Amino acid sequence: MKIFLYSAKLSTLVLGIVTSIVFLSSCTKETTAPAGPRGPEGPAGASPLYGVGTFTVSTWTQSGASWTADIYVSQITQNIVDYGTVQVFVQYGAEWWAMPDINGINSMQYGYKLGYVSLYNSNSNGTLPTNPGTKVFKVVIISQMKKKDNPNVNWNNYNEVKKVLNLKD
Repeated sequence: MKIFLYSAKLSTLVLGIVTSIVFLSSCTKETTAPAGPRGPEGPAGASPLYGVGTFTVSTWTQSGASWTADIYVSQITQNIVDYGTVQVFVQYGAEWWAMPDINGINSMQYGYKLGYVSLYNSNSNGTLPTNPGTKVFKVVIISQMKKKDNPNVNWNNYNEVKKVLNLKD
C-alpha cells in the first residue's frame, strides 16, 4: 500500500511540474512599440485621393412629385462609396453652394453610388416643383485618407475645399 501511495504522489508531482512548465512557457508578454512616421504616399490606385468635375444638367426626369437627374462620374469607385465621400455644389452666379440646397419649400438634394451622382429636386409640401432647367454642378470626390488628413476643413465650403485640394476652376 505504501508503494502505491508513493507512486500516486510521485505521479501527481510530475504531472503538476509538467503542467506548470507547459503553462508558463506558453505565456508571452505583449509589448506595443510607438508608431513610426507616416510613410510616403503610395502609387495611384483605383481610388483617387480626390477628384472634381463640373457638369451641366439640363435634362430632368419627372418622378412622382419630384425631378431627378443622374450624372455619370467614373471616379466614384466602390472604395469611395465604402470609405470616402462625395460633395456636390450647385452654381448660383459666380458662387458655389453646398448641397443640399433649400430655398423656401424647394430643395435640391443628391445621393451617390458606384459611378453616379443622383440629383433630386422636390417641394416639402409634396407638390411638383417647376422643372429645375439648366443647372451647373461641381462634384468633388474625396478619399477617406484625404478627409482624415484635413480634419479642420469645412467640406461644405467650396473655397476651403478648393484650397486644401488645390483645385483649379
